[in-house]
Amino acid sequence: MRAFKLGNIHKQTKTESKTYTRYPTIHDVHIDNEREAVRFTFTLPDGTNPDLVLNQEWVFKQCFGKNIELDGKVKKFILWCYANDMPENIKYSYEEIEHRLNKKLIPILCGVDRSSFMNILDMSEEHHMLLTGTTGSGKSSSIRAILTSLILNKSPDDIQFLLGDLKYSEFGIYKRLPHVMGVFMDAKTLLPALVLIEKEMERRGKLLDKYDVESIYELKKILPSQKLPVIMVCIDEVILLKENKKIMPIIERISCIGRSNGIYLLLSMQRGDAKSLGGQLKNNLTFRMSGKQSDEINAKISGLKKSSDLKTAGRMILQTKDGEKEIQVPYMDKKKAKELLEPLRLPPLTDKEALEVQETSKNDDIATLPTFGGFADDRKR
Repeated sequence: MRAFKLGNIHKQTKTESKTYTRYPTIHDVHIDNEREAVRFTFTLPDGTNPDLVLNQEWVFKQCFGKNIELDGKVKKFILWCYANDMPENIKYSYEEIEHRLNKKLIPILCGVDRSSFMNILDMSEEHHMLLTGTTGSGKSSSIRAILTSLILNKSPDDIQFLLGDLKYSEFGIYKRLPHVMGVFMDAKTLLPALVLIEKEMERRGKLLDKYDVESIYELKKILPSQKLPVIMVCIDEVILLKENKKIMPIIERISCIGRSNGIYLLLSMQRGDAKSLGGQLKNNLTFRMSGKQSDEINAKISGLKKSSDLKTAGRMILQTKDGEKEIQVPYMDKKKAKELLEPLRLPPLTDKEALEVQETSKNDDIATLPTFGGFADDRKR
């Protein structure tokens, strides 16, 4: 009540003789001993602007301390007050999370929240993903943790990756892995691969229509012999492609209809604004992890309610269909990822095989790419 009064979070109704002040209704106060936290649930009076709560989180911090989480949209809000701050350094350990990854179709390793719980979400239940944040925000480490966990946990028949490394610095460690169709460094080489993805998406769409099912996961039960792996298109610094009139329409189309076909986007950039990405594409990237931005303006553009509090490297806001929360992403450097992936790596092509690939690519760029599913033994890919 003190926070409501200090923040003028109320609804006033005036009559000729009196002014009535209605404060939010507190429905529940729950003490969670396991999380070492207290949860308050309250609702606003009808007609109260929710921005009175969302824009004044500082009032609750003055009353309860900095270790809080406030979530809500229109009327109902939940305030968590924690006894301890979040850890600042989470080391990646595949052994500790493997049993939880096994329970998800497409496990996405996000990070530890204030209750010390490691958030692992299923991309099949969410939508396409967008990671934003400035240099040093933990974005690169998070992408490595996500991709490496998926590759270690799933077979090439379960999931395959198309990687766009437009900075020439992030995805080299994923070359020659049986899960990876290819690592493409520029728009010219990336385009044929995306065209192939688009054709595969159309093929799967026709199968969905033929068998009258809504998703690729239902189709797999009907056609167990068909190789229909999940395909993840991951492009780092996708903003560098925004002027490409051939690539961006394909990416936008994947964002619209790819999910039901088992084709997902994982895109990263420093800030995720509609002007740079296009409104339709951004609206379809509803699964987001956003790190610190250069200033509050860029934070708002990226969809963050706050950015000044994300000073710790690896501290991000996780945004899903269920709301948002603050997390600390696990730290994984390239050396660690490379060590974990090395046992899976295929031998380099021989000189003869490399020459055959080179000759084939002169005639057809797409011919050098693998078919979908079961291509790990195809040394001419």
